[in-house]
Amino acid sequence: MGHLSIFAANIIWALNVSIAKIALNDPQITPFVLTLIRSFGAAILFWLVSLFFPYERVHRRDMWCLFVASCLGVTVNQFTFLYGLHFTAPIDASIVCSTTPILTMIAAALFLQEPITGKKVLGIGAGAAGALVLILGNSNNGFGSGNLWGNLIIFFGQMSYVCYLTLFKDVIQRYSVFTLMKWMFLFPSLIYIPFAIPVFNHINYSAISNDVWLSILYVLIFSTFIGYILIPIAQKTIRPTVISIYSYLQPGIAAVFSVMMGIDTFGWHKGIAIALVFLGVYFVTISKSRAQLNAEQLIKRHHQRKKRDCDL
Repeated sequence: MGHLSIFAANIIWALNVSIAKIALNDPQITPFVLTLIRSFGAAILFWLVSLFFPYERVHRRDMWCLFVASCLGVTVNQFTFLYGLHFTAPIDASIVCSTTPILTMIAAALFLQEPITGKKVLGIGAGAAGALVLILGNSNNGFGSGNLWGNLIIFFGQMSYVCYLTLFKDVIQRYSVFTLMKWMFLFPSLIYIPFAIPVFNHINYSAISNDVWLSILYVLIFSTFIGYILIPIAQKTIRPTVISIYSYLQPGIAAVFSVMMGIDTFGWHKGIAIALVFLGVYFVTISKSRAQLNAEQLIKRHHQRKKRDCDL
């Protein structure tokens, strides 16, 4: 279930890079406006849906953890991605997002004492190679060159998301998805209220095209509401490093979608790239966690003690 959830989330986010760009091309839909829509809209949806599920009381200590988690995983991550995407190109954004697994592996080693094994390094390397083959192979498809400032902003957002994945795994495992998300989106919404009122009052809603409205709905319903349901489901059963390696699938999913829509062709480099990505996911998935290595050490020590007793 965890792998299926994170795979579905990456399908949604692979399409979101281009769809969100459609909304941001409207001069009225700035990155801040789209962030406000995502935050308020998702908060309303999560609180409404949570009414149909059993009530869960969140402990005061965990509430503070959820507040910090919302700042890292929602407020900073969403705004920096949209703000950076406003300045850079989708392909450049994809390249920057490809750094997430490497950052996650480092953060998991620092904060969770997860081992950096050979299989994990091999898997992340294979996935990175596959993503870069696909991205660089599509670099002349008319997306244009990105802006360094926009790329750096997106990179900062990826670091924020990595901290969210690694630091709050224990808290996320204690509560249901809707309990987590209704609080994680409520906190930034409360912070945004003083800034949102004048912003929304100055928008000429009738001047916004249907294509822009549809892209906004996709960002809100799919990329935010459904995507943020799927991530905690995956976090309950999958290590942060394994979750992050799935981000390498996004360029491949985008390429397959383009082929299906008839706006791109499936060349040999796409096949190699997708194979490398899946190979990377496989190696990271089968790599051993800290708990597994500790268990193996205990078993080894037990056998050694048993052998010494027999020798005596």
